[in-house]
Amino acid sequence: MANSLRNPVIKKLVMDKYQRIKDSEKSFIYVDMKKEKINDIRINDSINFSRIIIETESNTIYQLTPAEFLRKRVEVHKDGKVVTLRGL
Repeated sequence: MANSLRNPVIKKLVMDKYQRIKDSEKSFIYVDMKKEKINDIRINDSINFSRIIIETESNTIYQLTPAEFLRKRVEVHKDGKVVTLRGL
């Protein structure tokens, strides 16, 4: 199985969404139509695979592939504005 973060287009999309979440005052992820506050997000990148690890306020940890991460709906709060990031 190929590491999809080796593709420059996918890497740019993932890093853009990742940076927006990191730079926000607070952010939420929607899982099964439930809104959960994101406490921490990090990228685990190795030669064979990549995963985006999201830890929520309810101590749930989501380990997503880049494709799953790009499809997830995320709400970002920054400078009093709310931006919803959706799938491709």
